[in-house]
Amino acid sequence: MDAGSGMGVPQLITPYEAEHKIQGLENLGIELVGSTQYMQQCRTIEELNLQAHHNAMNQTDEFVSDLLVTLDKIPILIHELLVVEVWKQKVFPKLEQTFASSAMSVPCYLILQHEVQLINLLECTLFHKHAVESTNGDVIVELVDYCYRRLVYLNGEARDHVERTNLDQELTVKEVMGATPEQELSKKVDEIKFTCSLCSLAVLRYLTDYLGGLDPGVMARLLDTHDVCMSLIPLVEDPPWFRVSNRTNRPEAFEDNGWRELKGDDRLRVNKHAAQVWLALNNLVVDPECRKKYTWTNYSTEQLSHLKRHFNELMFDQIPVLKDLARVTDEVILGASYNKEEVMKSSLIIEQIPEIFDSLASRPEEAYNRIAQKQAKDYFDPVDGEAIKSTKTQLESMLKSFEFLATMEDEVKGKGAGAQASAGEGSGREDEVVVKVHKRVSEKGDHWEQVIDLCLKRNAKKDPEEVEQPAKDLGITIKGLRHRVKISKRSKTGTSTPLPDKGKITVSQGGNTATATYEIPRRESAPKVFWISVGNLGVNKFALQLKSKMVEAVGGAGDGDAISPTYVPEGGALTVVSEGQTNFVVPQQQ
Repeated sequence: MDAGSGMGVPQLITPYEAEHKIQGLENLGIELVGSTQYMQQCRTIEELNLQAHHNAMNQTDEFVSDLLVTLDKIPILIHELLVVEVWKQKVFPKLEQTFASSAMSVPCYLILQHEVQLINLLECTLFHKHAVESTNGDVIVELVDYCYRRLVYLNGEARDHVERTNLDQELTVKEVMGATPEQELSKKVDEIKFTCSLCSLAVLRYLTDYLGGLDPGVMARLLDTHDVCMSLIPLVEDPPWFRVSNRTNRPEAFEDNGWRELKGDDRLRVNKHAAQVWLALNNLVVDPECRKKYTWTNYSTEQLSHLKRHFNELMFDQIPVLKDLARVTDEVILGASYNKEEVMKSSLIIEQIPEIFDSLASRPEEAYNRIAQKQAKDYFDPVDGEAIKSTKTQLESMLKSFEFLATMEDEVKGKGAGAQASAGEGSGREDEVVVKVHKRVSEKGDHWEQVIDLCLKRNAKKDPEEVEQPAKDLGITIKGLRHRVKISKRSKTGTSTPLPDKGKITVSQGGNTATATYEIPRRESAPKVFWISVGNLGVNKFALQLKSKMVEAVGGAGDGDAISPTYVPEGGALTVVSEGQTNFVVPQQQ
């Protein structure tokens, strides 16, 4: 493997190779699925997807995502996503007997998996605001429709799929081995559809993040045509990515492409799929422009009220912006919304038609029969089909990708085991805490610049105190030990660098990380000592109270005006979950 971006990081493909491959991407019709050209493009997308995720994971130059934007290839990814979706609906059922052959297992898997690769690559690329805003509005509408279809699936068929996989745990070895090729293929199709649908939650959330920079028709599509909020709320109430195992009778969550048992504190963490749902809801409900364009009926208001029981301290600690959603939810319930005249004025938008999907999915049934017959003969023949030949010629490339994927998985495991070291200098020691403070680069957007990098060390001269943190919403109390901490000489910035007036603080301790935002009070109400709290015992296994003192204005990260005072950090207190003790204590009845 090559070293890319000049940083010595192993790469599957170099920036030059990526540019060449991305330049060659083109729209391929449903008739070409399985052809040599199509199979080669499948391989290209897989390589680009692996490299894009590797770059994002290692925080190196994201040249794949940048090139997709620069070369205007995101519309092609969306077109290909719709092609494989429609092909699986209209043509694949007519070829199932052909694909049940063992000789066709690899080509079949590659084509079915192509949808996962495409939505994965879009997820990685559309994380960036410029990628979303640079994409043509008509194509974004097509992507919105795709995500909505996945929402419909998650609210219906997905639950049946989860129940079937739960029942499969009770099968005997003989029953598993006795499954027919058709049954195995059906399971694989269901697994891929479930995975794609979960990935689409992140894509949908990114689209709602940047609605302000998109055509008005996109917002209308989300709020009026599909009423996406009413499809997201049921996923909060009854998420298909959670289940109780029939085999162990313990809760499990679908994470990292598999079901994982939830142990201890994990039950209190917001699942990443749930987080995407919450953030998308927050964007669509709280944004003033969305509120102007959405009419809250008695039904939708009643559905929104279901969210109230999910708002609690632990939820706000993990996703602070949900405090705004809780506030707006109360306002909507109380009837504090925009008047009908304002809503009508803002709703006069010409609806955009999803031409790509309609052109693919609205053909006569006989047309799909002809496509299936031709593909069975030319592309999917077990002996001479183009899909078989293409797969054989790409075996070496596929092996290279497999090895690269294995390397990525090892890196993830290594980062999990060595998270203390990767969090920053000094974070590998249990008695130290790494604190990084960022200031917002611009009022609009989510761009931050790091200005403070501290290492806090426990003060060995002072004994820790036993503390209990109540979580009233959950009816439990969490026990911990509070240690005094002081600024270590290992800090990269000293005590002379002031806190930004509005900042984001990230704290790493013992392999765990927590983030919070803060705002320094105005000068007339500012205390001599300013405390910032980060983390939660139940969620992060630690909580830090960073202590800062008021000083005369100094040069550095401050905004330089006289409205807010200047504070510099000087230590604080660190509370960690007590070792060897029960973390959760149920309060005794009074």
